[in-house]
Amino acid sequence: MVQFRKAIQDLNVEKVEENKMKFNKIKAKVMTIARINLILKKEQENKELIAEAKKMYPNGKLPVGAILDGLDKTKDDLRDFLKNQQKDMQNEKFPLAAHKRVSLKKKPGL
Repeated sequence: MVQFRKAIQDLNVEKVEENKMKFNKIKAKVMTIARINLILKKEQENKELIAEAKKMYPNGKLPVGAILDGLDKTKDDLRDFLKNQQKDMQNEKFPLAAHKRVSLKKKPGL
């Protein structure tokens, strides 16, 4: 009799754990669908900005999470990227005067 009750309790515990696992799986699926819906909504709202931002990246793709972060974060990131790109262009200018000096030293007879 005692073993029978213990077996029933064990089955009840297993059933509760199984129900929790099912619930967690369903919850994860619902959260995934909600996240995808949010991404699609934000993508449609900011279609032009996203297209402009994609052109700025060499591979034509946005960084992971850029759409979920929202319009303000994407604009800030794009603004920072453009600002850094301008600074980088200034830093990568070829030092013409130094090049002329080196090339004059290398030429024989001058």
